[in-house]
Amino acid sequence: MLRSSNIQVMTNTLLKASKIIRRDFNEIEKLQNSKAGTISFVNSSLKNIEECIIQELGKARPEHELVVYDEESRFNKMQTLSDKNVFIIKPISGLQNFSKGISFFSLSLLLIQHNKSEAAVIYDPIKNELFVTENGQGAFVNNSRMRISGNRNTQQAIIVLENEDILNVKKLKNFFEIYSSNIRIFSSNCLDLANLASGRVDCYIC
Repeated sequence: MLRSSNIQVMTNTLLKASKIIRRDFNEIEKLQNSKAGTISFVNSSLKNIEECIIQELGKARPEHELVVYDEESRFNKMQTLSDKNVFIIKPISGLQNFSKGISFFSLSLLLIQHNKSEAAVIYDPIKNELFVTENGQGAFVNNSRMRISGNRNTQQAIIVLENEDILNVKKLKNFFEIYSSNIRIFSSNCLDLANLASGRVDCYIC
């Protein structure tokens, strides 16, 4: 796989930040008995990872805008950045998993050019899996091309939900009752999407 300079910059940035998250994840288990200690440690780790990513992107692409993803803001700032190149940063997708010592979380970056998604990189620092995609170039995990699931048997499908709130959607009540044994909630949106794209899960509902 021939990587563009954008993918190279994004990959190098996440790999550097992953050194922090792996180190801190190894310390999480020791802090589980101290609630206050865990919260403070996780917040500090999140800040350090965010700062590392911002610093690396700032050096490599000083002309680009940087936006840290905030689920509450819903990208309100993007309205003022439509004519610029923007990196959307998600320091830890699966923060609650990370904070509880559960090894299902990721680091992720999205590059938007002229208000269109151009490239994305998601890195699972525990499994050492790098998911990359670029507009018109396909999608890859550790240099192997990804393909979505070819499963058409809904009885055998693995269905992943973004969060438990979706279970309360009335229009989907019958669907959830029929396929209840197939449903999973992993709580890392970026890894969920990466697993969908690589065919590991059959359906993602958000």
